Amino acid sequence: MNWKSLTNFFSDIWDKFKNLFIDTPKQPENIFVALAKFRGIKFLVHFTKIENLPSIAKFGLLTRKNLDDKSLNYSYNDDTRRDNITNSLSLSITFPNYKMFYKYSGASEDWAVILLDAEKILGNIPCAFNYTNASNDNVKKISKEKRMSVDAFQKMFYEPDDSSRKMRNLNANEPTDPQAEILCLGDIPLKYFAGIVFKNSSRATENKKLFSNIPLKVDDYYFAPRHDYKFWQVNFNEVTVMANRPVYVAKHSAPFVEIIHTDFKFYNGFSDKQKRLSIKSLHSAFLESYPEKNILEISSKSENPLGVKLGAFDLKISRADFEKDFSVESAFQGSKVFENGGPYVDLLNKTSREAKTDERIKTSGKLIGFKYFNEAFPLEPTTYFYDWLYINALNLNPDLAEEILKFNAFTDIEFNPKKSLNCQAKAAAIFVGLNQANLIIYALKCKENFLKIVYPKEDL
Repeated sequence: MNWKSLTNFFSDIWDKFKNLFIDTPKQPENIFVALAKFRGIKFLVHFTKIENLPSIAKFGLLTRKNLDDKSLNYSYNDDTRRDNITNSLSLSITFPNYKMFYKYSGASEDWAVILLDAEKILGNIPCAFNYTNASNDNVKKISKEKRMSVDAFQKMFYEPDDSSRKMRNLNANEPTDPQAEILCLGDIPLKYFAGIVFKNSSRATENKKLFSNIPLKVDDYYFAPRHDYKFWQVNFNEVTVMANRPVYVAKHSAPFVEIIHTDFKFYNGFSDKQKRLSIKSLHSAFLESYPEKNILEISSKSENPLGVKLGAFDLKISRADFEKDFSVESAFQGSKVFENGGPYVDLLNKTSREAKTDERIKTSGKLIGFKYFNEAFPLEPTTYFYDWLYINALNLNPDLAEEILKFNAFTDIEFNPKKSLNCQAKAAAIFVGLNQANLIIYALKCKENFLKIVYPKEDL
C-alpha cells in the first residue's frame, strides 16, 4: 500500500468516526420514555390465556386486527372490544388490571402475565393513554390523538377526588385507577418481552421450550388484587368511599355564603350514574343536619335541568358590543392574562370545552390577572373575578335568576377544593345571598361595589 492509499484509508476511517461520534447530534430522549424513567415504570403488562402462548412465541403479540387479517386462531378476552380500537393491544402499567383479569380468569390457572419492557414500547410504538378503562364512555369521547399526548399520560396518575395517592400508598409507577390502560397501536415483537409469569410451576415448565430466551417465573403476586383494592371494593357494581365536600349556603350578610363541609358516601367512577349517586348521597347527608334547606346541584350531572343550565359551561352572556353569546367558561378563560400572553379574546368564540383546553392557557406562563373587555381585575381576592363574572351573567338571565331564588344551598360534585379555587355553586349562593339582602343591584352597579360588599377588608 503506497503513501497515498494509506492516507486515503485513514481519511475514510476518520470520516466514519467523525460522522458517528462528532457530527451526529445526540437524539433527544422520547418524552414518554423520560416520563417512564422518572416514575420508575419498568414494565407494561398484558394478560392472556395460556393456549395463546404458542402463537405468541411465533409471532409476538399481535393486535386483534392483525390476528384477524392473518386468519390466526386465538382465544380473546373481550369479544366485543368496546374501546373500538381493534388495531391496538391493551396494556396495564406495572400491575395487571386485576378487576378485568379476575372477571375473565376467575380462579383459573390457565393464564399468563406477560411483562414488557416499558421503555422499548414507549420509545418505538405509538400509544394512547387512558386514565381508566378504554371502553369507558367518557374516555371514548376523547379523540385518539388527544389520548396520545403527554397530558393524557400524566392524567393516568391523577389525584383522586375522595382521598389522595399518598393515602392509598400508591407508588409513582402505579396509575391511580387500577383500570387505567395503554393502548399500544402496533404489534409487539418478542425482543420487547421482559418475562412471562405463571401461577404455578407446571404451567411454566410446559411452556419453557417455547420461550428459551425469555425469563419465565412463577409468582402469585401478579394474580392477586392490587394493594389498594380496599379503595375499589365493589358492592353491586358500585365503588364507594367516604369523602367530604362543601355545600354552599346563601346568607344575607357578607360574604353572603356559608360553607358547610359535609361527609358523605362518594361513588368512585367517571360515569354519570356514579356522579349522580354521589350527588344524592351528599344531599342526603347535608339535609340530615339542615332539613329546612332547599338544595340544588349545579353541574352537567345535575338531575334538575335548572342545575345544568346554571353550569358555567352552559350559562350564557349576551353583550350589545359583541357579535354573539358566549358562556361564562369561555369568558373566564378568554379573560386570563399571563406573563407571556393574553387575554385571548378569540376564546369567546369557542365552545366552553375548547376554551378550557386551549393550549395557550397552559403554555403562556404564570397567571397575573384578568381583563374582561376593558375591565381589569387582580388575582386577589382569589375568586373575585369569577364570582363577579358568574353573578353578572346570572343576573342577565332573568328566568334563571328567578328560578334559582327558590333554592338556598348549592353543590357542584365536580368541584374539589383541594384542586380548584373557583366554584359555580359558591357564586350561585352569593347571588342568592345578595338578593336576600336586597343588595344585588348595588353590588353589580360596578366592580368596585361588588368588591367592597362581597369581600370586606377583613375577609380579603
